[in-house]
Amino acid sequence: MNHTSLLAVASAVLAGAVLSSCGGDNATSANPTPATPTPAPATSPTPAAFSCPLPPSSNPTDNCFEGEPQLGSLVNTAIDHVIAARPELFNLTELNGGNPRVLDRDGYWQAVKGELEKQGACTIIQKEELAIKNNNAFNEQWNIQTSAGFVRRRYVTTCTPAWF
Repeated sequence: MNHTSLLAVASAVLAGAVLSSCGGDNATSANPTPATPTPAPATSPTPAAFSCPLPPSSNPTDNCFEGEPQLGSLVNTAIDHVIAARPELFNLTELNGGNPRVLDRDGYWQAVKGELEKQGACTIIQKEELAIKNNNAFNEQWNIQTSAGFVRRRYVTTCTPAWF
């Protein structure tokens, strides 16, 4: 085959390929399915931080005294719920007066604070006490852990008016 014949055959093959891809009368066109984008992973909403619904209060006279606790049922309910819902925070087999040993102090205190806030109480974690109020007339101070590391439910004092 000479050079001209090869060129003619190559042109014919190329023309056939182009015509068949253009979709003549008998050709079936391939319509590719567009790629479906992968949906972004669903994220759970971040819970809003608790904001005390009460305005700030102050107690310039430091009028605190040991009285009759008014918020004990809120504190006990919060502690009981944390023990039941968050057992990983405790050694439930090591008890002191029926109360378990706390394994994660910060986790325990934050969980009790969160449970009190679910009940509508305003709280502040202090070094050794938890301040709690549900109005500005007073607040109570509670010690919720012994120095030996066990759950404690000890009312300490009442301050009038609330100091926070």
